[in-house]
Amino acid sequence: MELDTTTFQLILDVGFKILWNLTPIPRTNTNTNGEPRLGACSLDTAGGLGLYLHYLRSSMRETGLQLIFALIPSTVNRYLAFSRQILLNTLCQYHVATVGWPDDSRFSETTRLIQVLHLLPVVTNM
Repeated sequence: MELDTTTFQLILDVGFKILWNLTPIPRTNTNTNGEPRLGACSLDTAGGLGLYLHYLRSSMRETGLQLIFALIPSTVNRYLAFSRQILLNTLCQYHVATVGWPDDSRFSETTRLIQVLHLLPVVTNM
């Protein structure tokens, strides 16, 4: 998954675990302002993060995730949506987790390498 255990633990520690434990999983038949029921969850914090990161990085269909994580389809869908929101909130609050655009020289060099790799005509007026 190209994510080492140190980074995985860091994501849990900088806010994912706290948000997961303080936020009830949205369901249509429950009170959205109610207390989270951690003991009644199918996945713990690490399992929820693992499920979502695995979903992001694999080409596997959700049915494969259902087998790996031993969950039914509706639970996988619910946990994917919930984990996505928790991860987004965590990364938005963590200032080191930023996405940057490369400077012009790096961007041009990367573009050139991609064009050469895929046998595309090299455009020189970039």
